[in-house]
Amino acid sequence: MDNIRQADAAGKPIRLMIVEDNAIVREGLRSAVTHDSIQIVGEGRSPDAAIAQIVELTPDVVLLGAPLAAANGFSVLKAIRSAAPGAAVVVISIYDDPGCLLEAIAHGVTCYLAANISQQDVLTAVEAAARGRSVVDRAALVRAIAALSPRKEHATPANPAVSLTPREREALSLAAQGLNNREIAQQLSVSEGTVKAHLTSVFAKIQVSSRVRAVMWAVEHGMTASRPADDTVSRGRADEAP
Repeated sequence: MDNIRQADAAGKPIRLMIVEDNAIVREGLRSAVTHDSIQIVGEGRSPDAAIAQIVELTPDVVLLGAPLAAANGFSVLKAIRSAAPGAAVVVISIYDDPGCLLEAIAHGVTCYLAANISQQDVLTAVEAAARGRSVVDRAALVRAIAALSPRKEHATPANPAVSLTPREREALSLAAQGLNNREIAQQLSVSEGTVKAHLTSVFAKIQVSSRVRAVMWAVEHGMTASRPADDTVSRGRADEAP
C-alpha cells in the first residue's frame, strides 16, 4: 500500500495499537491478536488518548474498532493517519453502508472488516496489513461496486496511454464484479497464478496499489458489466493484493 511502513520481515513482531472504547470489545480484539507475531504496544480507550499514544509508540498497525459512521468516526481516522502516516490501519465496521467503505479507502484504510468476522480473520488482517497487503470484506466490496455502478453512464474513457491487454481487461472487469481470483480463473479457464499475474500487471499500468482501488478505476472508466450482489458473492473477504 502507498506510504505504508511494512513490518520487518526478519522476524520482529508486528507493533500493534488497539483503539476501542468498549472494554468488552477491546478484550475480544486483544484475544484475537494474541500471537507470537504480534506485540500489542498500546490500547486507546478514547480517540484523544489513542492519538497521543500513536504518536509516541509509532505502531506498525492500528486496529480501529470505533464506528466510522459515528459523528466523529472519520475525523478520528483522519487524525490517526496524520499521526502515523507510516502505519497501516485495520477497521472493523458495524455499519452496512457502502459509503463507509469508500470513505474509509479514501482516508487510507488498509483493511476493512465486517463486525461478524472470526478472531482468526482479525489476526489474518493485521498480519496482512503489516506486510502492506489489504483485506476487504467481500460483501461490503460488492455493495460499494453496486453503489458506484450508476456512475458508469458518466464514466471517463480510459487513458489511451493505459494499454491493457484483452486478458487484463477481462480479469479486471471480473474483479470489478466481485469475483475473487479463483472465480476469475474459472471464468477465463486459466490458473489462479495467471490471474494474479494479469492483475499485478494491471495494478502497475493504472498505478494503484490495491484491488479495491483497481475496481474503482474500472467502474469509473466504464469497464464493468452488471452482476447482482446476491448471496453467491456476499460472504467472505476479498484480499486486495492481486
